[in-house]
Amino acid sequence: MDPFAPTFHPDRLSQPAKTKKPSKIFVVSMGDLFGDWVDSVWINAVLGACGRAPQHVYQFLTKNPRRLEQWNGLWPPNCIEPWAIIGAQTGSGPVKPKDECVSGLIHQYRAAGVPIFLKDNLYPPGAPSTVKIQEWPNP
Repeated sequence: MDPFAPTFHPDRLSQPAKTKKPSKIFVVSMGDLFGDWVDSVWINAVLGACGRAPQHVYQFLTKNPRRLEQWNGLWPPNCIEPWAIIGAQTGSGPVKPKDECVSGLIHQYRAAGVPIFLKDNLYPPGAPSTVKIQEWPNP
């Protein structure tokens, strides 16, 4: 059995509603809920669980924004959607993106009004290593 195969855990969908203390919850932190391989029923169930526990703020990470767009209008207000997180590839042999690519992304996201978070392994091109861009979106 592949331990990294996408797995749906419907029994966990009620857990956020049982936790009354407001929290930030990173949904599917080791995967991509909006990957092409994820069943739409799973996505609808997860978003429904987020909506039933409005005391929390939910963060999603995807590398498939085109699929994310299919849920426009169904996105619970306590879920963070437009947020750009940019960083070097992690793991063995990290790869830093080219400065011109990072500069272009920063420019595009600024123009669109999207908050930007540069991971700790990346600094704004041309800036000293003490300068950070780590903005947080409002749900």
